[in-house]
Amino acid sequence: MDTKKFGGPEVFEEINSAEPEITKDNQVIIATLSVGLNNFERSQRAGNFGGDKFPIIPGRDVVGKVIEVGADVNTVEPDDIVIGHAGPAYADKVKLATRRLIKKPAGVSNQAAVSIITPGITAYNAVSYFTHVKSGDTVLVNGATGGVGSIAVQVAKKTWCACHRCWFITKRSNDGNIGS
Repeated sequence: MDTKKFGGPEVFEEINSAEPEITKDNQVIIATLSVGLNNFERSQRAGNFGGDKFPIIPGRDVVGKVIEVGADVNTVEPDDIVIGHAGPAYADKVKLATRRLIKKPAGVSNQAAVSIITPGITAYNAVSYFTHVKSGDTVLVNGATGGVGSIAVQVAKKTWCACHRCWFITKRSNDGNIGS
């Protein structure tokens, strides 16, 4: 799927494009099973950022079946189902470097797996890279019931809460008090 003009979902068109090819030994080709729909793609399609070179083939979050592997790939093999973050993902086949994918756990549906990629990356980066928590600090995750916030809580619990105080704001009660 691509778009040749800015607008809403109605601007999507199906196009024929060249099949992706492995050009580096650390790449794989997957057959797309599920793609994620995020604000990034919506904003790009609307023309809010990303330039105006058309066609635009959006998408970064993808779950797919490995169909080809590069010479140095030893973490996945053909027929493995993987979760990836690279684009363009709104395509029948997607090329990814192995550092941009992991095997999908067997008990997780394709739709559930693809839906947590961008929120998961955002939450992990927020908790791991963009904060400088040290012993004795208090961690506050505001909006802990949303996609990013709920994952940030889980990451914070795993990484900090054993030795730090953590506060998670999850809802506002009818009387205006914040509950946790």
